[in-house]
Amino acid sequence: MSRKRDKKISASVQTPATGQNVQPAQIDWQAQVVVSFKYSNPGGRYCLSDCNAQQVREFKECLKKLTEYTYQQLFATSNKDPKLKQGLAWEMVNESGMKVGRPAQLDPSMRISSVRATQRMRLFLTQKGNVFYILWYDKDHEIAP
Repeated sequence: MSRKRDKKISASVQTPATGQNVQPAQIDWQAQVVVSFKYSNPGGRYCLSDCNAQQVREFKECLKKLTEYTYQQLFATSNKDPKLKQGLAWEMVNESGMKVGRPAQLDPSMRISSVRATQRMRLFLTQKGNVFYILWYDKDHEIAP
């Protein structure tokens, strides 16, 4: 393996739409995305048990796609311009506009982001290092419209 590929870097990602700099923790940009359910709230308002069978399948497909991306590929899907949106359309979330409270157990440095499962459905995550932690399954695009 090349030393360049194995190198973990701490860098800033500039989202194309807003020009906002996001500074993820050290990330191996070529690694596949890893997900964890550590901070999900089973049985809560925005969990899979609140979804019908078709919505569960769509969220499952979203998770499958998410884990097929590298971090570089995922962050490259970010764009606010509807004409340029592609793939999972990763974006940082303005937490002050969310209709749910931030989970108390999250470290303050862990920013909340979302990816598009379908036109209507979003998957909300937080990221630390090389892991995305699933927070909520938003079947009606209510959390951060």
